[in-house]
Amino acid sequence: MKLFRSTREIAIDIDEGKTIIVFNGQVVVDDPNVVLMLNGRYAAAGKRAVCGIIENPINPIRIRPLSNNCISDSKALDFMIWYFIKNINVRSYKCGLFKKPSLKITLCAPVYAIESIKQILANPPKKIEIEELKIVDERTSVKLGLR
Repeated sequence: MKLFRSTREIAIDIDEGKTIIVFNGQVVVDDPNVVLMLNGRYAAAGKRAVCGIIENPINPIRIRPLSNNCISDSKALDFMIWYFIKNINVRSYKCGLFKKPSLKITLCAPVYAIESIKQILANPPKKIEIEELKIVDERTSVKLGLR
């Protein structure tokens, strides 16, 4: 049924300092783990959040969702993950007739963040469908030579 759906593979490496996302064999995101909050709403993540903090000197709030070996703000982490995935623009690649991409995600994350990230990825936005999710913790990825 390629007319209706096409699968795209994404590899995500979330660390305390930055997130790297590989899509179609290319690094498409290599950004710091920073979320910008303006007027009580999440506005941007990664490099755009850093630029937004500089450009908006009036009450910007910088949030680091992962810090000191714990999740400091789970809502900011949720926003950051989907912000990065949406900005890959998976819909711009040929995805079949109805253009709803189905994603296969391989994720590497710190051990303390895995359960929260599983819950975040269990509720994708309406325009994104997750076909398969593989999660590897940092320790295992080092043993396997993936990092």
